Amino acid sequence: MSKDKEMPEKADLQSLDISAENRTQLKQLFPSVFTETKDERGELVESIDLEKLKAELGTFSDVFEARRERYGMDWPGKKDCMKLIQKSSIATLKPCREESVNFDETENLFIEGDNLEILKLLQKSYYGKVKMIYIDPPYNTGKEFIYPDDYSESLDTYLAYAGLIDDEGKRFSTNTANEGRFHTKWLNMMYPRIYLARNLLKDSGIIFISIDDNEMVNLKKLCDEIFGEINNLGTFIWHKKLTGGYDSKWLNEQHEYIIAYCKNKDNFEIGRIQKESKYKLIDEQGRKYKWDSLWSSSLSYSKSLDYQIEAPDGSMIDPIGPKGKAFWLWSKEKVEREKHLLRFAKDNDSNWKVYKRVYASEEGIIPGSILEKDIVKGNTHSANEIRDIFGERIYDYSKPIDFNKFLVHLGNLNPDDIVLDFFSGSCTTAIATINLNNEDNGKRKFIMVQLPEPCDIETESSELRYDTIADIGKERIRRIIKKIEEEQEMEAKKAKGDLLKSQEKHEELDLGFKVFKLDKSNFAVWDGSEPMPTEQKLAEQLEAFVEHIDPKATQEDILFELLLKAGFKPTEKIEKKEFAGKRVFSIAEGLLLICLEDEITKELIEAVAEAEPLQFICLDRGFKGNDQLKANAVQTFAARNQGRDKQDQIVFRTV
Repeated sequence: MSKDKEMPEKADLQSLDISAENRTQLKQLFPSVFTETKDERGELVESIDLEKLKAELGTFSDVFEARRERYGMDWPGKKDCMKLIQKSSIATLKPCREESVNFDETENLFIEGDNLEILKLLQKSYYGKVKMIYIDPPYNTGKEFIYPDDYSESLDTYLAYAGLIDDEGKRFSTNTANEGRFHTKWLNMMYPRIYLARNLLKDSGIIFISIDDNEMVNLKKLCDEIFGEINNLGTFIWHKKLTGGYDSKWLNEQHEYIIAYCKNKDNFEIGRIQKESKYKLIDEQGRKYKWDSLWSSSLSYSKSLDYQIEAPDGSMIDPIGPKGKAFWLWSKEKVEREKHLLRFAKDNDSNWKVYKRVYASEEGIIPGSILEKDIVKGNTHSANEIRDIFGERIYDYSKPIDFNKFLVHLGNLNPDDIVLDFFSGSCTTAIATINLNNEDNGKRKFIMVQLPEPCDIETESSELRYDTIADIGKERIRRIIKKIEEEQEMEAKKAKGDLLKSQEKHEELDLGFKVFKLDKSNFAVWDGSEPMPTEQKLAEQLEAFVEHIDPKATQEDILFELLLKAGFKPTEKIEKKEFAGKRVFSIAEGLLLICLEDEITKELIEAVAEAEPLQFICLDRGFKGNDQLKANAVQTFAARNQGRDKQDQIVFRTV
């Protein structure tokens, strides 16, 4: 056996390799286009035969191909955007218990940091798991744009900006129109973020993006490229400003846009608007319904739906409408099967009529593209909502809560789906999600991501002076949670005899959120971004690997980095267990076991193997240089894996 097979795998401390994932998906579709070629060193490497791929797609090469003009969107820096997307992140998310609410129980997240790095870090654990994304990004007005546009500026840029490392190069700044690269900088900022966000969507998922006229056209072209023009659902126009406020000498702009794209139009169904006023009746389960005639004369005639139905008195009823010959809307089989949903009544001429029960959830209209004030309130209302919760004006750019609730409805979310907002601002999306759950007893989860952008609003009260927009968002969620808890306590007092029922509702509702902050890894990770690093840089990296765990890192910091990079959500249930006298963290009911003890024993390895997790991760230093013990551990897990399918085998890794 080779030396490598005697050693455990090394835990991958980088985010998902996007280019490798894309190649894997391409290989599943077109395995024949992959071949082996020799690289410059003469070694065999896997490559893609582009001519074969064109043949598979029915697009053959043309001798004039290089000179042909192509339809598409291009701008300076687009290639660098792709490099940035494919560059893995070596950052981590550090838990911040003191700023969280119900940290150990909640499945909601607030992540503070640069959303590009955070989107990369979420790829492994949330790939294809988010039902809806809503973002309200910078509109590129020349005032609010603060993201760097150089693809090489990522984690270190953010750490310097946030004051987490000493660096004079704090390159986050506004994007002014006189710089000459006004639209280019905005596109370079948006493209990789939306590209990575698409990966997180379910196949039935949807993204809504707010924008104004500054970048509306560019944003739509960008999304056409990332999502495919076929998956564009349309554009909503929101009547945001009802009266007053002239911000241009040419037009009083009273609207914004919300563009909507789904991951796969074949798998998405938009939520319909209910006309609740029609549904006056309530059944035994408390559901609203109405009675509609079972016949139709307006649709195309169907012979199979033209039959007689027996009335309560034994007579037979023909489907004859007020305009003459008609037919039933239900098949004969359905009428027999669901007679309990039918009602028979006689008209003024003593003729039998048949009616079917229609529930509010079964009928609705497709939403219109104009969001008027009777559907979604304007931004004056959102300003009042901020004032109501904080007591004064504390933030100027939030959307009304009903606006975000309306989008959640259109997204057709299930009660336990995930909503993501990675330009979360004052966290209206989180507030809307909590309120909806409170209304319908849902379990929707939210993920909010916000840069700690400095506040520039002067407040009346010194107690309400927040350093960053991220601080405002976190405090707003805390206050709405407190408000709901107080309301529930009042309901419980009024209920008296139904006190238990009120307490059960309180326990089911997720009134909490975990706070994480973007930071550098707790481990020394080899930085291969420089093909030819300087001697000093090389020496610094080698020195870091002598003791590769940050001495300032807490055990909880290390735990969350390992579970996140092992592909588990940071909201997974974590239990502390004892194996052979050693403390082991059990994640997701034992699917992942992590031991951070400084001494690994044979008994511990055997106990973990007996538990049969999908993954086991421990510290390499725990073996204290005992390669024999390490090799025996590999063999112990290998013995357990014999005869098992690959997906069921235990993966043993060290870090």
